[in-house]
Amino acid sequence: MMTNRPVIESDFRKPEFRNAKPEDYEIRDDGAIVRKDRWMVGIYQIASITGHTARREFEIADVIKSVEELSKKNGQLDNSKNAATVAAIEFALKTSEGLEFLRVWMHGDFNTIRDEWPDCPKICLLDTEMEE
Repeated sequence: MMTNRPVIESDFRKPEFRNAKPEDYEIRDDGAIVRKDRWMVGIYQIASITGHTARREFEIADVIKSVEELSKKNGQLDNSKNAATVAAIEFALKTSEGLEFLRVWMHGDFNTIRDEWPDCPKICLLDTEMEE
C-alpha cells in the first residue's frame, strides 16, 4: 500500500523508540537502551498487582509484604516454585538491574544469574537445583 507522505527520520527507528525522547533513556553496561524510569515503572507495576495504588503512598517494604501475604493466602509459600518466585521478586527489588534480573530469571537462564548476580539467594534457583 502506498502512502502520500514523504519518508521522515523516525520511519527508520525501531517502533519502541519511534516517538521517544533521548533524555528519557540511558545505555546499560551491556549496551541495551533502557528507560531511566524503569525501576519506578517496575515497582508501580508490582505494587498495582499487589493492591497498592498510585493514589496512596506506599513503601517498597509494604509491596514485599503484600507479595508474601498473597503467596501465603494462596497456600503456596511452602511450594518451592512459588517460594523461589517470591524470593526472586524480593531480590529484584533490592538489587541494581532488578528488572533485567527478573527477565533472565523468567527465561530460566540460571547460569547467567549465577554469573551476573552471585549474591542471589539460593532459593531463587531452587527449581533448577532440584532438577540437577
